[in-house]
Amino acid sequence: KDLDQALTLDPRFAVAYRARALVELYSGNTARAINDLHKAVELEPNDSYSAMWLEIASRRDGKSGVIAESLPNLEMNEWPAPLVKLMMGRTTAKAALEAAKNSNPKLDREQRCEANFYIGVWESLNGSQEKAREPLAYAVANCPHRFLEWAPARWELRALEDARQP
Repeated sequence: KDLDQALTLDPRFAVAYRARALVELYSGNTARAINDLHKAVELEPNDSYSAMWLEIASRRDGKSGVIAESLPNLEMNEWPAPLVKLMMGRTTAKAALEAAKNSNPKLDREQRCEANFYIGVWESLNGSQEKAREPLAYAVANCPHRFLEWAPARWELRALEDARQP
């Protein structure tokens, strides 16, 4: 309701569309999540995070390669470009995690958090649930709670654990 209100007040608030899309995605409304992510990408075409989330939601809906449409607008020489490349299948999880390293301790923690989250989701989307657990658990334990990835990491990990139960 808060995100709906924010969008009523400012219908060009791309971050609110992305945040609402995550609520929708993890509530099972993938179609509405995709619509909101398309709007977020339309409003901020250079936002790599919205493009990655659109790819995630689209893959959950049986479509892949959507992120390629955003590629001309994305900055591919700085963070989070390695994660975009991962989502496109143009790099490995190991290379993306290596690229997350930073000499600044704060950036190092934040980028490793993001890398582990997106690696975990990528592994899960590609059918490697066992490989997804460790990076998602890392994200849950190490991501700042204010990060957009923290709550989805918990939801992703819980879904993997639930799928393990007989």
